[in-house]
Amino acid sequence: MKKSNIFAYVELSKLVGNLEGTPLKERLKSQAAYFNIIESRLFSDELAKDWEAIVSSVKPAAVPTVAGDRVSLSQVAGTIEQMNEKDCQLLATRLKALHQKLEAEINQ
Repeated sequence: MKKSNIFAYVELSKLVGNLEGTPLKERLKSQAAYFNIIESRLFSDELAKDWEAIVSSVKPAAVPTVAGDRVSLSQVAGTIEQMNEKDCQLLATRLKALHQKLEAEINQ
C-alpha cells in the first residue's frame, strides 16, 4: 500500500487549521480552493476514497452565477453558501477526521 503524499498532508493541515472560529460557513468558503488543489491521487488508496467523498459533497453539477455581471462563482463556494450550519459542521468534522487519519499514516 502506498503512503499519502506529504503535499496532501501539508495542504490538508492548512485547510483544517483555518476552520477554527466563526462563522464556519465563511471559513469553509474562504478555503474552497483547497478542494481543487488537493487531488485524490496524492492520498493512499484508502484515504483517496475519503477525500473523493468529501469533494463530491461540495462540487455540484450546476455552477451558480452572480446576477448582473454573470460572473461564475466557485462551484465549491457556491455549494457551501447553500449549506446549513449542520452541514457545515459535518463537512468540518469529516475534514478533521481525514486529517487525523492522514497524520497517523504519515507518522507511521
